[in-house]
Amino acid sequence: MWSSPEKEHKVVIFGISGAGKTTILYKIKEEDVEVLPTTSFNLEPVTFKDVNFSFWDLSGQGVSHVLWHKYLHGTKALMFVVDSTDFERMPEAKERLWMILESPEVESAILLIFANKQDLPEARSILEIFEDLDLKNLKNRKWKLIGTSGTTGDGLSEGIGWLASKKFTKKMNS
Repeated sequence: MWSSPEKEHKVVIFGISGAGKTTILYKIKEEDVEVLPTTSFNLEPVTFKDVNFSFWDLSGQGVSHVLWHKYLHGTKALMFVVDSTDFERMPEAKERLWMILESPEVESAILLIFANKQDLPEARSILEIFEDLDLKNLKNRKWKLIGTSGTTGDGLSEGIGWLASKKFTKKMNS
């Protein structure tokens, strides 16, 4: 889809601890691994529909989020993962999302939001997640919210397919 299909497009995966970021990354890679809490970051290449990505899975543990901005340079897309079952930590998730979106390094990056753990009965609906994260205030950015399950893989192909279909330009907000 891009003029140079060999080029890797940097995607930063972020969210609070326990949201399922690493589980989703390795499900996308179609690898079965024992997932442990990420202490700094995981970097994995992924090719989907002839589009090459480099996924940077950032730790959500402790105060790791204060270092996230160090990984943002050159980011073409952001993937925010939120635990749809964790209503108590939703304000923290919202704060982390908006903290990154306000970074000048990612002003032109597209945003894919995975409302994860939708396979669980206590999962909040997509509309509730939309409201919880205040997504009505997302302006001048290409974005998509998709319900997913990192465990079953539901919704992941749709999301990565959406990323693969985008044309990454220098300024995507115009």
